[in-house]
Amino acid sequence: SDCWPVDNIHSNHRFVASYEEAVGLALRSGVDLDCGNTFQDFGRLAYDESLLDEDDIDEALSRLFRVLMDLGYFDETDEPDAKSSDDEMEHDQLALEAALQSIVLLKNGINEDEPGPLPLSLAKHKEIALFGPLADNQTVLLGNYHGLPSTIVTPLMGLAKMGVEVAFRQRASVCDFHGESATILVVGLDQSLEAEDQDRTTLLLPVEQRDLIKTISRCSKVRDLPVVLVVVSGGMVDLSRYKNSSDIDAMIHMSYPGQNGGSALAQVLYGAYNPSGKLVGTMYPESYLNEVSLHDMRMRPD
Repeated sequence: SDCWPVDNIHSNHRFVASYEEAVGLALRSGVDLDCGNTFQDFGRLAYDESLLDEDDIDEALSRLFRVLMDLGYFDETDEPDAKSSDDEMEHDQLALEAALQSIVLLKNGINEDEPGPLPLSLAKHKEIALFGPLADNQTVLLGNYHGLPSTIVTPLMGLAKMGVEVAFRQRASVCDFHGESATILVVGLDQSLEAEDQDRTTLLLPVEQRDLIKTISRCSKVRDLPVVLVVVSGGMVDLSRYKNSSDIDAMIHMSYPGQNGGSALAQVLYGAYNPSGKLVGTMYPESYLNEVSLHDMRMRPD
């Protein structure tokens, strides 16, 4: 099960009158394993009250042990366990491919009459300015409920691996350029802003990121530098102001891309991979929050 659903059958949903009834109902309905402690705390009481019997328990145990045997849990083997397999080359390549396929190109060019800056060229854009709190943040790339890879490639690391000379500033309150030929901003959300039990109250980027984008994009335009905005998030973000802004030349969205997210981004930016991902949700404007009630379960505007 997911965590605490057997408990919820009684405590929140009030579908049955007691926890032991919840245990009996769940087990007899095919829930063999409880993520929680309701089975442990009330299983014996459910048995004593004849809400389940030995046959029910045996059937659940048989299915659980069958899965363990199918997975080789009881086999004698010299093979490494699942934790160490994260480092295998084929898995690393799979992580890269997944990140590449998930990247979405949202904008490339101010208008249809002018070509956009992407892909960048190593000949023309060998030196770039990189800004943003997510440009060299390893943890944010993994999202949540993740394994622990031995190597996590950030956008800064991925660009450097491609041979790009990167001038990195995580934050900047003034224009600080020294001959770079393009600007890349990497912003977005993290688990402090969106997570289980951590709902957002706005569709906008954090205010300090919006200020950073405004400052750096305008400084870049004064120097005639193309500006690429990269947004990393799991949930949808209102990006309408950047889609319509002449200060932003191109825009990319990455869901939390995993251990090779930085390598994937670098390949997309410099044309080694053609982005073809699609958004997993609709990016509504911030005004949507005021137009549609959160209690409207149709979850869509009229």
